[in-house]
Amino acid sequence: MEFHKNSIKLDDGSNKKRQALKDKDGKDLKFTSLIGALNYMSLQGWELVDTKSVTSGSGYVGAYGGASSTNTKVYYIFSKDVTDEELEQVVNNSYKDD
Repeated sequence: MEFHKNSIKLDDGSNKKRQALKDKDGKDLKFTSLIGALNYMSLQGWELVDTKSVTSGSGYVGAYGGASSTNTKVYYIFSKDVTDEELEQVVNNSYKDD
């Protein structure tokens, strides 16, 4: 899960692009805070198992100061028990037949 601009984007392995979480009307779910998003995932049966920070960019700091331009994204890794059929559906959508 990636939390960005008050919405959740999920990567379940079935698509190269993260998918925004939608409500029943097909609109992106918007949260007022990261904690609200984490609580929502918990209510859906997901368990937070790990977080990962990825920093990109570069900077320079010398004796007289410097400049830095970095960006850090935090990813939240969740787990959920699913049926074999649900898992098979995700797995079948996670690779290409070329």
